[in-house]
Amino acid sequence: INNINSEILKKYYDKFYTPNRMSIIAVGDFDPLQLEAIIKDKFFTQKKYPQAEKPQFKIADTSEQTIIFSDKEITTSTLSISKIKNLSIENTEKGVKENLIQLLYCNVLNNRFSILKKKENSFFNEGQIFSYPLNKDNEVIELAVSIKEDNILEGYEEILNLISSLAFYPPHINELENEKNEILSS
Repeated sequence: INNINSEILKKYYDKFYTPNRMSIIAVGDFDPLQLEAIIKDKFFTQKKYPQAEKPQFKIADTSEQTIIFSDKEITTSTLSISKIKNLSIENTEKGVKENLIQLLYCNVLNNRFSILKKKENSFFNEGQIFSYPLNKDNEVIELAVSIKEDNILEGYEEILNLISSLAFYPPHINELENEKNEILSS
């Protein structure tokens, strides 16, 4: 920001603010055909505008990586587990099915977190699993948990047991039905 100048701004404007990147919406009392002709006359040209390249980023394989850090400004202990996976293509039957299964499992696990943290002897404060797109090919599934300070190792163990239990003991049909109904109602 400190080094920006008018030349940089002009290049940016010329690159991104071109008729091929614009949409025009007209609202009012006018002859639609006449207005369309004016818009085409003013905005549609034979000039070819360069397509701005969208940068694509690749993420290094981190499947066997563990990072532990401390920071005096962070006031709670947290456990964060991230998995980078291929993004399911949603406009296919297989992609929709994969996304729904993932959503159901995330919702089941989030519900289990909610129940577990309410227990009197629970070792953690908060927990959630969620996903977000990383780039056009990948998404991140992230588990984030806040552990109670006086029982950090027990809290980690409690959370890891909860996660692994879902792998060995699939959700009960009632859990799945409840989450399915939640998804349908939203």
